[in-house]
Amino acid sequence: MGRVKYETKADKVNEMAIMTAWSAACNVLPVKVSDRKADSAVDFFCTRDGKLVGVAEVKDRRGWKPEYGTVILGVTKVAALSALSNSLSVPAVFIVQLPAGIYHVTIPQCVTWEVGQHGRTDRGDDADVELCYCIPILDFICAIPSG
Repeated sequence: MGRVKYETKADKVNEMAIMTAWSAACNVLPVKVSDRKADSAVDFFCTRDGKLVGVAEVKDRRGWKPEYGTVILGVTKVAALSALSNSLSVPAVFIVQLPAGIYHVTIPQCVTWEVGQHGRTDRGDDADVELCYCIPILDFICAIPSG
């Protein structure tokens, strides 16, 4: 049996709203659910003039606090993003909605971010805790400040 998925229809609507706000310079195509593997990291393909220009993972983290200092993203998601980015010769971008606005970071070819074990523990699902990259907030670019 597969792993329980906690992503809801509302999560997908939020991700699309974030991408729509972020994507002034390109068109975004959501990855179809039928095209996704179990742990696919790619939420969107980014195109310009009909050509692929990037792949993106999107998270809504409006509960994030500055004292965290980092934003986490699963090691397997980063590996999948990097592999697809390399095979398609386009950048991979992690886009995140934080309380202060929409931020993005390009996934580097050689990832040097710290790795730690993180995740949600409030659901009683051991699979919700995994190895994650701890991406320093200073590595992100604020694309759209909040309000």
